[in-house]
Amino acid sequence: MKDNNSINKELLRKLEEVSELLKTLIIVELAKNGTNREQVRKVLDVVDNNRTSKIISAVNFNNTRKGEKNG
Repeated sequence: MKDNNSINKELLRKLEEVSELLKTLIIVELAKNGTNREQVRKVLDVVDNNRTSKIISAVNFNNTRKGEKNG
């Protein structure tokens, strides 16, 4: 049986994973709505700018392929 400390550590780790997934979803939705990189960084207080840029670029690329956005 696990002690409280190890349970708390596991819960914290899972919470951090969920937090990252939620940030990713928010970044995707903001990018779909045409929000630029700088605005996304300000809204989410993003630390990993490289990751954010990659997500936004992927969304923009997908939008361009669908003809939803010009550039």
